[in-house]
Amino acid sequence: YSPHARAIRDVELRSFFYGMSPWQVLKALLILVCSVALDDLSMLAVHIFHSIFQAKIDSSETWNV
Repeated sequence: YSPHARAIRDVELRSFFYGMSPWQVLKALLILVCSVALDDLSMLAVHIFHSIFQAKIDSSETWNV
């Protein structure tokens, strides 16, 4: 980002959090953390299922030889 774009972003973030109660800030941070964790867990689940499926394909190929 350019310094100008970064300054605009910082002002937007400050104006977003300005006037919020501590509970609202905590809620916003919790939603952010949960969404990141959910994305990570979904990627992990896809990786695990892919690994299991690939292992089943590999094992079936060895039995059919």
